[in-house]
Amino acid sequence: MWDVAVADNPDARERGSAMTGDGTDGVIVAWYDNREGSSTEVYAQRMNANGQEQWTSGGVLVSPVDEDQNETSFCSKIVGDGQGGAIVTFVDDRVLGLEQGLYAQKLGPDGRLGWSRFVAWSSNPPACTQDEYDVCSDGAGGIYLVFEFADITAQQNSIRGMHLSGAGDRLWANAEFELAGNFKTSIGHLIHASQHSLNNARAIPDGAGGLIALWQDNPGLFDPNTPQHTRGQKLNGAGDLLWGEEEMKEAGLMLNSIDETSPPVKALVDEGGNLYFTFHDGDAYRLQKINPIGVVQWDNGIIFRSITAGSVPPLVVTSCGDVIVSYWDRSTTDVIARRYNPMGETVWMNDELRVSAVEGDQLVPLIAIDDEDNLVAVWRDDRILGPSSSELDIYMQGFNKAGELGGPVSAINDKEPVICQTTVYPNPVRANITITIPHQPVKDGIVTVFNTLGRRVWQQTVTTAAREFFLAADGWPAGLYMLEINYGDSRRYAGLFVVE
Repeated sequence: MWDVAVADNPDARERGSAMTGDGTDGVIVAWYDNREGSSTEVYAQRMNANGQEQWTSGGVLVSPVDEDQNETSFCSKIVGDGQGGAIVTFVDDRVLGLEQGLYAQKLGPDGRLGWSRFVAWSSNPPACTQDEYDVCSDGAGGIYLVFEFADITAQQNSIRGMHLSGAGDRLWANAEFELAGNFKTSIGHLIHASQHSLNNARAIPDGAGGLIALWQDNPGLFDPNTPQHTRGQKLNGAGDLLWGEEEMKEAGLMLNSIDETSPPVKALVDEGGNLYFTFHDGDAYRLQKINPIGVVQWDNGIIFRSITAGSVPPLVVTSCGDVIVSYWDRSTTDVIARRYNPMGETVWMNDELRVSAVEGDQLVPLIAIDDEDNLVAVWRDDRILGPSSSELDIYMQGFNKAGELGGPVSAINDKEPVICQTTVYPNPVRANITITIPHQPVKDGIVTVFNTLGRRVWQQTVTTAAREFFLAADGWPAGLYMLEINYGDSRRYAGLFVVE
C-alpha cells in the first residue's frame, strides 16, 4: 500500500480529480488547477503499481493553453483505453465561441498527447458542473459521452450523446446548432428532448458494447402532475435508440415515479444486461432494477434504508448477479452494507452488515469488489480528531460476500466457493421444474439433486449455452430437495424445492 501526492503545487489549487486504471495495476489521474494564474487547465499523471510517477512531474498538460485567449478548462473526467493510455474529457471556455464546450483528448501510455476532439457546444461553459455530462468506455478503446444541451431560442432542453472511437472518430450522427450570423456548431446526437428541466446526465456501459443513458427529469410547471423522476434510454454502438415503442423512443423510459426523487443516481449493469441503480426519494434510499429490454422490475424500487437526506449509496455486483449496496446510516453514523439477490430479496441472515460501528461519524462510503468477490469499503471518519474538527481521516475495511468482515485488507482472504442462488419455478412442484441461473456460464457444468438424507437422486450435464433448463420431477417422492450446479470453478449455484 502506498500514499503519495499526485499533484502538490503550493501555488495552485487542484480540483475535480478523476481516476482510471491503466491495465497494469497502476492508475491514471486527471484534474484541473490554476497554476497558470486566473485560468485553470487540465493535467494528468500516471502512477505505477508502486506509486511512482510515470509522466512529467506535476502532470502532463491535457487542455490547450492560448495566451491570447486566456481560456479556462475544467470539469475533467477520464476513461482508460485498455492499452495503458486514456481519454480525458473536459469543458473548455473559448473566447472565439464556436467551439466552447465539451472536449476529448487522447493520451498515450507514455503521456504524449494524441488526437483532440471538440465534442459539443455549450452556451455557458463557466456554469458547467461535474454532473452536467458523463463519460464511459465503449469496451473497444473508445468512449461514450452523455450531456445536457439547452436551446434557449426554442425553449427546449435535451439530453445528447456522442460515441468516439479509439481513433477519435465520431461514430454517431452529429447535429448542428445555428448561432448568430449563420455560424453553425456541433451539439451531438439527440437522445431525448423536452421542455422539462433535464439534468444529472449519466453514462453506463450496457455490457454488450452499447450505452445506457440516465438523466433526471423535472417537469416543473410544464407538467405539475408528474413528479421529478429518473428517465433512461439504451443505445447501441451505432446510436440507435432501443427502449420504448418505435414512435416513442425519443421520449425515453420513466424508471421511477416516486415524488421527491432527488438526483443523482449511482448505477451499474450486471453480466446479464440488467441495470441496477440507487436513488433517494426524500424519505428513503431505494434500489431499482431494469431488465435488458427496459422493463422496470420492482415497483418504486426496494427501500433499504429510511432516511431523509444523505449521499446516494454506491453499489457493486457479485459474480453470481447479487447486488451489494453500502451507505452511511445517519441515525447511528455507522457504515452499513446490504446484499440483494436478482429477485430483490435480502441474502444475509441479519439483512445487513455493519462494516464500521465505532464512536464518531463514518461518512460517505465507497465500495469496490474484485474478481473473487472480495470487497472493500472506504470512508471518511472523525473517530480520532472528533466531530468538532474540520479534518477527517480515511479508513477502509474488507469483507466478503457472505457478510463477514475480513478479506485482503485485513489479511483474511475468503477462498470458499462462491454460492449463488438459483431460481426454481414452480415451487412447490408436481411435475416439471424450470431452473434458471443468474448469469451466462463460461464452461459446461453438472446439475445434481439431493434428498434430505444427502443421497443423489438425479444428475445431468448442462452446456454453456444453457442459463435455463428443465427437470421432470413427476413420480418423485414428496419432500424437500436440494439442487446444486457445479461449473468446476469457484462458483456454484444452489436452490431448494419441494415436491408435492
